[in-house]
Amino acid sequence: MVKLVGTRKQEMLFPTLLFIGDSISLIFAALLVYAIRFASGLFPTPLGVPALSVYLAATAVSAVVILAVFYQLGHYRGQRVSGLKLDIERIGRGLGIGYALQLSFLFFYRGFSFSRSYVGIVILATFVLLLVARKLHDRMRARGYERGKGILPIALLGRSAMTESVWRLFSENPGYGYKPIGIIEEGDAQPHQGRAFAAVACGGASQLRTKAEAIADEIPVLGASADLEQIVFENELDTVVLTLPFERYGRFVAVTGQLSSLNVKTLLVPDLVGLLTSRLYHFDYEGLPFLAFRHVPLSGLSRVLKRSIDLIVAGLGLLLASPLLLGIMLAILLLDGRPIFYSQERLGRDGRRFHIRKFRSMRVDAELGGAGWTSKNDGRRTRLGGLLRRSSMDELPQLWNVLVGEMSLVGPRPERPEYVEAFAKAIPRYFERHRVRSGITGWAQVNGHRGDTPIEERTRFDLFYVENWSLATDLKILWLTVRAVLKQDNAY
Repeated sequence: MVKLVGTRKQEMLFPTLLFIGDSISLIFAALLVYAIRFASGLFPTPLGVPALSVYLAATAVSAVVILAVFYQLGHYRGQRVSGLKLDIERIGRGLGIGYALQLSFLFFYRGFSFSRSYVGIVILATFVLLLVARKLHDRMRARGYERGKGILPIALLGRSAMTESVWRLFSENPGYGYKPIGIIEEGDAQPHQGRAFAAVACGGASQLRTKAEAIADEIPVLGASADLEQIVFENELDTVVLTLPFERYGRFVAVTGQLSSLNVKTLLVPDLVGLLTSRLYHFDYEGLPFLAFRHVPLSGLSRVLKRSIDLIVAGLGLLLASPLLLGIMLAILLLDGRPIFYSQERLGRDGRRFHIRKFRSMRVDAELGGAGWTSKNDGRRTRLGGLLRRSSMDELPQLWNVLVGEMSLVGPRPERPEYVEAFAKAIPRYFERHRVRSGITGWAQVNGHRGDTPIEERTRFDLFYVENWSLATDLKILWLTVRAVLKQDNAY
């Protein structure tokens, strides 16, 4: 007879407390609003104070409906990841559905007319109280986890490029309620044999995986998956996270089946580096699920909106800054001579070549010894060049590149063709940053990665921007750029 393991009673502790907290919040919000609206004297009651019993009955029905909606939306399934943004989205969606159902019923029900102001205020009050209750629940849950209440033992199975990241995630975030205890080698492999899989799947990403493997070597080894049942019982595992390398996914069905028979929850972390994918995007055609590995949020109407903003801002910028531009041109001519502008070939969206324009801030012979990034106290700068570069005014002519469609206000900074060729060979997914227009400023730059900072770090920030683009992100980057220019951070 197979013994079932897991701490299911402890696992239901905090979802139960969450349900109780939501129930109290729903009832208290309705009673509080009733007292303020009808009994405080702050609002007129020309028809008299309505019967409390009617509103109590309505409150009870409303609470049941909303709690049922929350249940259907999975609020009480023991989810261990939370946050203010997630709570706002989940509560807002649940209340929207719940109150929509109730208001639809009241539209046809004529037996009693509820105060419209009461309904409006109670919806707002309920949202606020539920949000406060969720945050108090999160704090209480975090303290409970720190004391060992509800903590679930978790183990990893298999070695891939994601192993180190998953181990570090659970080790450094005890607030998730999991205690990582070790790794199970896939198959009948002895400790450390699984690392060969990562090396094979790695390809061009070998340098990126070397550090991850070194840290993963320090994870305690519980044994091999050939002895999975024994390992599960001895360590009383509740959850096993599969971190199999991509070429070993054929073992997925067998392993998950065995874990399911042991009543152990199974999580899968895809070997994204092995798959060489960017952020996954899921959709379906006629009910068939698909995963897209090259999803770009900046498409369709979003691209039209971004381009429209580029045209408006670049056009107005060139017009309003024309006196300043003429002054800089005259100053360069008088102090440093010709040429006034510096033009250089760069690679933009989809690998298209164009010439970027800047005010010349370096000596004419600055690149006789070969191309290179500027550094702090660079001796190649002209007399006026230091001021132009510190204030980023040397970049102003790029507004013309934006106006003609070669660049955008915000996006990954364009590099020289020879640099792009070298980086694409050395850095996995580097060329994916060219799926959008290059920018005057970008997410990497406002996070301090400009000039001679490591290209690996800049690429990581650029890819994050490409995969998570939004208008709000662009506005945030523009604001941070203005702030950085005023502070003259990393500008030389």
